[in-house]
Amino acid sequence: MTMTPTEKIYSIVDTALTGIRILFSSSWNIRFTDQANDSIYILGNGPSLNDIATEKLSGKVCLAVNNFAMTPLFTEIKPAFYVIAAPEYWLEHVDHNYKEMRNNLFAQIKDKLSWNMEIFIPYKSRKYKLKDRLHALSPNLKISYYNDTPAEGIAVLTQYAYKKRLGMPRPHNVLIPSIMIAIWKNFKQIYLFGADHSWLSEIFVSEDNTAYLTQKHFYDSKVAKPDIMKKKGTGTRKLHEILRKFMLTFEAYHQINAYAIKNNISIINKTKNSFIDAFSRKEN
Repeated sequence: MTMTPTEKIYSIVDTALTGIRILFSSSWNIRFTDQANDSIYILGNGPSLNDIATEKLSGKVCLAVNNFAMTPLFTEIKPAFYVIAAPEYWLEHVDHNYKEMRNNLFAQIKDKLSWNMEIFIPYKSRKYKLKDRLHALSPNLKISYYNDTPAEGIAVLTQYAYKKRLGMPRPHNVLIPSIMIAIWKNFKQIYLFGADHSWLSEIFVSEDNTAYLTQKHFYDSKVAKPDIMKKKGTGTRKLHEILRKFMLTFEAYHQINAYAIKNNISIINKTKNSFIDAFSRKEN
């Protein structure tokens, strides 16, 4: 599709900004080892994960995210890989509840981890010594960096950034870096579970013009309550900011899927009633 002059200008600006971000924010020394297995099962924390029989994942190579270690499924499934993305896991100037959450998560990993697991954290977290803190949790834990630098603009640059592991579509959800890491580790079949993304029906605006959202997970779907959405662990997002975050997330999945298809990688969304419209629901 031919771009309008305005779209061309935006594309040029995005390309320039991407080049600057990569130059100053990405590491050129990050490598990922290829895996012997062809398939990986990425477990989002959506409510639908409650409907998955753990036997179905027995013996599979699994990747878990965010607060998964705080649930009984962590020791049942024993994920080989784990991804942390949100800055609330390392920033100091965040609300107290985020500090409690991450302290609890790290304590759970320390107490429960009895198998070898590789955890991936953003390269930018190095400034906050997150890697050192994780190293102290368990000798079974391998910590690896990934570049979560947003790559936008002309396709030649974004495709180069993806290939060289220098950047990815804007990572507004942990599922985005999780899929990219699976691609970088050369898995050929990527299965998604618990990727509901059904937040749109959970948004409302109060009489004082505060936007609320109920973010349900498989471990709290029955008790989750409406709350404000914060940015980097503090403040309050306006409705347009929430919707923009969602728009960029869903757009990113289409960008990832196009890249995966180009590289003969299948991404299959096995999540029932998922709002993600980018990935195939059935195997070829």
